[in-house]
Amino acid sequence: MILLIFYAVGIVGISYSGSRDLFTSLSAGNLLLTFSVLVLANRDFSARFWISFLIVFLFGFLIEVLGVSTGLIFGCYSYGESLGWKWQGVPLIIGINWFILSLSARGLVLRFTKSKISLVIIPSILITVLDVLIEPVAVKLDFWSWEGGHIPFQNYFMWLVSGALIQICYNTLNIRPKIYISTAVFLIQAVFFIFLNWIL
Repeated sequence: MILLIFYAVGIVGISYSGSRDLFTSLSAGNLLLTFSVLVLANRDFSARFWISFLIVFLFGFLIEVLGVSTGLIFGCYSYGESLGWKWQGVPLIIGINWFILSLSARGLVLRFTKSKISLVIIPSILITVLDVLIEPVAVKLDFWSWEGGHIPFQNYFMWLVSGALIQICYNTLNIRPKIYISTAVFLIQAVFFIFLNWIL
Protein backbone atom coordinates (compact mmCIF):
# COMPACT_ATOMS: atom_id res chain seq x y z
CA MET A 1 0.00 0.00 0.00
CA ILE A 2 1.31 3.42 -1.00
CA LEU A 3 0.66 4.99 2.42
CA LEU A 4 2.54 2.26 4.23
CA ILE A 5 5.58 2.93 2.04
CA PHE A 6 5.43 6.71 2.47
CA TYR A 7 5.02 6.54 6.25
CA ALA A 8 7.81 3.95 6.56
CA VAL A 9 10.13 6.18 4.54
CA GLY A 10 9.04 9.09 6.73
CA ILE A 11 10.03 7.22 9.89
CA VAL A 12 13.48 6.50 8.45
CA GLY A 13 13.96 10.05 7.17
CA ILE A 14 12.90 11.70 10.42
CA SER A 15 15.03 9.27 12.45
CA TYR A 16 18.28 10.73 11.08
CA SER A 17 19.13 14.27 12.11
CA GLY A 18 20.70 15.02 8.72
CA SER A 19 17.46 14.42 6.82
CA ARG A 20 14.99 15.34 9.58
CA ASP A 21 14.34 18.92 8.48
CA LEU A 22 13.68 17.84 4.89
CA PHE A 23 11.24 15.10 5.83
CA THR A 24 9.53 17.29 8.41
CA SER A 25 8.96 19.94 5.74
CA LEU A 26 7.13 17.29 3.68
CA SER A 27 4.58 16.61 6.44
CA ALA A 28 1.82 18.75 4.91
CA GLY A 29 2.30 16.99 1.57
CA ASN A 30 2.11 13.62 3.30
CA LEU A 31 -1.18 14.60 4.93
CA LEU A 32 -2.55 15.67 1.55
CA LEU A 33 -1.52 12.30 0.13
CA THR A 34 -3.20 10.54 3.06
CA PHE A 35 -6.36 12.57 2.50
CA SER A 36 -6.37 11.77 -1.22
CA VAL A 37 -5.91 8.03 -0.68
CA LEU A 38 -8.57 7.97 2.05
CA VAL A 39 -11.12 9.76 -0.13
CA LEU A 40 -10.40 7.85 -3.35
CA ALA A 41 -10.37 4.43 -1.66
CA ASN A 42 -13.52 5.33 0.27
CA ARG A 43 -15.32 5.85 -3.06
CA ASP A 44 -18.08 8.01 -1.62
CA PHE A 45 -18.41 11.11 -3.77
CA SER A 46 -21.95 11.96 -2.70
CA ALA A 47 -23.04 15.48 -1.79
CA ARG A 48 -23.48 14.53 1.87
CA PHE A 49 -19.90 13.22 2.03
CA TRP A 50 -18.49 16.48 0.69
CA ILE A 51 -20.79 18.46 2.97
CA SER A 52 -19.38 16.48 5.91
CA PHE A 53 -15.84 17.21 4.71
CA LEU A 54 -16.55 20.94 4.45
CA ILE A 55 -18.16 21.04 7.91
CA VAL A 56 -15.33 19.11 9.56
CA PHE A 57 -12.62 21.06 7.73
CA LEU A 58 -14.09 24.41 8.74
CA PHE A 59 -14.89 23.29 12.28
CA GLY A 60 -11.43 21.82 12.84
CA PHE A 61 -9.63 24.78 11.32
CA LEU A 62 -11.69 27.50 12.97
CA ILE A 63 -11.61 25.93 16.43
CA GLU A 64 -7.82 25.88 16.10
CA VAL A 65 -7.81 29.54 15.06
CA LEU A 66 -9.90 30.35 18.12
CA GLY A 67 -7.66 28.16 20.26
CA VAL A 68 -4.43 29.78 19.09
CA SER A 69 -5.77 33.32 19.38
CA THR A 70 -7.36 32.97 22.83
CA GLY A 71 -5.79 29.99 24.59
CA LEU A 72 -9.27 29.15 25.87
CA ILE A 73 -9.96 25.99 23.87
CA PHE A 74 -6.95 23.69 24.03
CA GLY A 75 -4.63 25.82 26.15
CA CYS A 76 -1.88 28.25 25.17
CA TYR A 77 0.01 27.04 22.11
CA SER A 78 1.29 28.25 18.76
CA TYR A 79 2.13 26.60 15.45
CA GLY A 80 5.64 26.43 14.04
CA GLU A 81 6.67 26.49 10.40
CA SER A 82 6.72 22.75 9.64
CA LEU A 83 3.11 22.34 8.47
CA GLY A 84 3.08 24.82 5.63
CA TRP A 85 0.84 27.78 4.81
CA LYS A 86 -0.94 29.41 7.71
CA TRP A 87 -3.89 31.75 8.16
CA GLN A 88 -4.38 33.48 11.48
CA GLY A 89 -1.48 31.46 12.83
CA VAL A 90 -2.97 28.05 11.92
CA PRO A 91 -1.74 25.85 9.03
CA LEU A 92 -4.50 25.19 6.50
CA ILE A 93 -3.65 21.48 6.55
CA ILE A 94 -4.94 21.22 10.13
CA GLY A 95 -8.57 21.22 8.97
CA ILE A 96 -7.78 18.31 6.67
CA ASN A 97 -6.01 16.50 9.50
CA TRP A 98 -9.14 16.70 11.67
CA PHE A 99 -11.07 15.11 8.80
CA ILE A 100 -8.51 12.33 8.26
CA LEU A 101 -8.38 11.39 11.93
CA SER A 102 -12.11 11.58 12.62
CA LEU A 103 -13.19 9.72 9.48
CA SER A 104 -10.60 6.96 9.78
CA ALA A 105 -11.41 6.43 13.47
CA ARG A 106 -15.10 6.17 12.57
CA GLY A 107 -14.43 3.58 9.89
CA LEU A 108 -12.31 1.53 12.28
CA VAL A 109 -15.12 1.49 14.86
CA LEU A 110 -17.65 0.51 12.18
CA ARG A 111 -15.76 -2.78 11.97
CA PHE A 112 -17.17 -3.64 15.41
CA THR A 113 -20.42 -1.73 15.87
CA LYS A 114 -23.04 0.37 14.10
CA SER A 115 -24.48 1.84 17.30
CA LYS A 116 -24.83 5.61 16.89
CA ILE A 117 -23.84 6.23 20.50
CA SER A 118 -20.74 4.06 20.14
CA LEU A 119 -19.92 5.84 16.87
CA VAL A 120 -19.77 9.10 18.79
CA ILE A 121 -17.95 7.95 21.92
CA ILE A 122 -15.37 5.42 20.71
CA PRO A 123 -13.90 7.33 17.72
CA SER A 124 -13.61 10.42 19.93
CA ILE A 125 -11.62 8.42 22.48
CA LEU A 126 -9.45 6.92 19.74
CA ILE A 127 -8.42 10.26 18.25
CA THR A 128 -7.75 11.62 21.73
CA VAL A 129 -5.47 8.66 22.47
CA LEU A 130 -3.79 9.27 19.12
CA ASP A 131 -3.24 12.90 20.10
CA VAL A 132 -1.43 11.68 23.22
CA LEU A 133 1.01 9.97 20.83
CA ILE A 134 1.18 12.94 18.47
CA GLU A 135 1.90 15.70 20.99
CA PRO A 136 5.50 14.85 22.02
CA VAL A 137 6.51 14.27 18.41
CA ALA A 138 4.78 17.44 17.19
CA VAL A 139 6.66 19.58 19.69
CA LYS A 140 10.03 18.05 18.77
CA LEU A 141 9.40 18.56 15.04
CA ASP A 142 8.18 22.16 15.42
CA PHE A 143 4.62 21.41 14.35
CA TRP A 144 3.49 23.40 17.37
CA SER A 145 4.70 24.35 20.85
CA TRP A 146 3.06 24.85 24.25
CA GLU A 147 3.47 27.78 26.57
CA GLY A 148 5.85 26.72 29.32
CA GLY A 149 6.46 23.41 27.52
CA HIS A 150 3.54 21.81 29.33
CA ILE A 151 0.64 20.08 27.54
CA PRO A 152 -2.48 20.80 29.60
CA PHE A 153 -5.18 18.22 30.32
CA GLN A 154 -7.57 20.76 28.81
CA ASN A 155 -6.10 19.94 25.40
CA TYR A 156 -7.04 16.28 25.61
CA PHE A 157 -10.47 17.01 27.05
CA MET A 158 -11.24 19.37 24.17
CA TRP A 159 -9.99 16.84 21.64
CA LEU A 160 -12.53 14.44 23.11
CA VAL A 161 -15.33 17.02 22.97
CA SER A 162 -14.42 18.22 19.47
CA GLY A 163 -14.17 14.64 18.24
CA ALA A 164 -17.63 13.88 19.63
CA LEU A 165 -19.14 16.91 17.89
CA ILE A 166 -17.62 15.81 14.59
CA GLN A 167 -18.96 12.27 15.02
CA ILE A 168 -22.43 13.68 15.73
CA CYS A 169 -22.15 15.49 12.39
CA TYR A 170 -21.22 12.20 10.70
CA ASN A 171 -24.19 10.49 12.37
CA THR A 172 -26.54 13.22 11.20
CA LEU A 173 -25.31 12.88 7.60
CA ASN A 174 -25.12 9.07 7.87
CA ILE A 175 -21.46 8.94 6.86
CA ARG A 176 -20.20 5.34 6.78
CA PRO A 177 -16.63 5.19 5.51
CA LYS A 178 -15.15 2.02 4.10
CA ILE A 179 -13.80 -0.10 6.93
CA TYR A 180 -10.62 -1.37 5.26
CA ILE A 181 -9.10 1.96 4.20
CA SER A 182 -10.21 3.70 7.41
CA THR A 183 -8.63 1.02 9.60
CA ALA A 184 -5.44 1.09 7.54
CA VAL A 185 -5.09 4.88 7.69
CA PHE A 186 -5.74 5.08 11.43
CA LEU A 187 -3.39 2.23 12.33
CA ILE A 188 -0.63 3.48 10.03
CA GLN A 189 -0.75 6.88 11.71
CA ALA A 190 -0.79 5.30 15.17
CA VAL A 191 2.22 3.09 14.41
CA PHE A 192 4.02 6.06 12.79
CA PHE A 193 3.78 8.13 15.95
CA ILE A 194 4.55 5.21 18.25
CA PHE A 195 7.82 4.68 16.38
CA LEU A 196 8.67 8.39 16.38
CA ASN A 197 8.05 8.63 20.12
CA TRP A 198 10.50 5.78 20.57
CA ILE A 199 13.09 7.15 18.16
CA LEU A 200 13.14 10.90 18.87
